[in-house]
Amino acid sequence: MHPCSDKVRQLFENQSRTKEGRFLWHEAASRLQERLSVMSIDVDRLIDVGCGQGQDLVWLKKQFPQSLAVGLDGAFSPVRQASRNNREAETAWLCGNAETMLFQPGTFSLVWSNMMLHWAEDIGVVLSNWHQMLRQEGLLLFSCLGYGSLHELYHAFERLDGYGHVMTFPDCQQLGDALVQSGFPSPVLEREWLNLTYQDINVLLQDIRALGGNPLADRRQGLMGKGTFAQLVQDLEALRDGTGQITLRFEIILGHAFKENLLKENPGAGQERPIGFYQGTERTFPGSGRL
Repeated sequence: MHPCSDKVRQLFENQSRTKEGRFLWHEAASRLQERLSVMSIDVDRLIDVGCGQGQDLVWLKKQFPQSLAVGLDGAFSPVRQASRNNREAETAWLCGNAETMLFQPGTFSLVWSNMMLHWAEDIGVVLSNWHQMLRQEGLLLFSCLGYGSLHELYHAFERLDGYGHVMTFPDCQQLGDALVQSGFPSPVLEREWLNLTYQDINVLLQDIRALGGNPLADRRQGLMGKGTFAQLVQDLEALRDGTGQITLRFEIILGHAFKENLLKENPGAGQERPIGFYQGTERTFPGSGRL
């Protein structure tokens, strides 16, 4: 079940609806920052794809103060807010679709994207655009939710009706293959797990709405009936462990890849090269209704 880009844009136009879900975004951003801090790269132009209100781009400008920076997001409201709050020199804020090639090939030496990729209708198109946007030896650094996310919720909802309720997220192996097909020969992907625990089912559902709700094209158009909601609550109650907690698991994929000039490095390029897969940490936090 893939998201509809118009639904995603509408969700993020309403910033008050999603602001309490930014905890997860901040967690992923901190992991990307850790990885970038140990890399030695020269950056003169960078772009944050899915910039939201611009917190990541502000951090990136501090790391590369002489660079020209672009923040791109598919929703106009957060971009407008970012442009008002952040007036750093050599910084531009744009509203546009990541699935449309908006820049000349080789424009950027760093493409950064935090927790945006899983919202794309066609991930392969986005990855190909990122590859084209990068110059030779440029770096792609991104995070997204992975296939293991929200399985508990998915199984609880799938018994209710024939409508789409929970997104399916990209598989790590398939994402690695897509990166290679898009032109990145040696991507590195790491999976981390974040668990949120709940006592109150209503709080759990509030947190899910704050994380973006339901942007699926085949979602129910009206409200869920009382009987259907009661069945959902019953199925969620069955997920409680011995301590009475319900745990939602999020798989966070952290990836990086360089745009390599294979012919320059290896005249015999074209042979298959390995994809790096690594298992990261697992952390647990109490779900609070405010994430």
